[in-house]
Amino acid sequence: MIKTIVIEDMQHLYDILNEQEYREDLKRNRNLFVYRGQPDATFRLTTSL
Repeated sequence: MIKTIVIEDMQHLYDILNEQEYREDLKRNRNLFVYRGQPDATFRLTTSL
């Protein structure tokens, strides 16, 4: 299940972007979030090409 997080202000955004988890397979920290760039979470991720 995908969890939607609504950013309240710049500090909230900064805090979320800096939450990282160590990935043993990469041997480095990785952010767990993906920014879609769309204001509507129901917008389908399909190419327009």
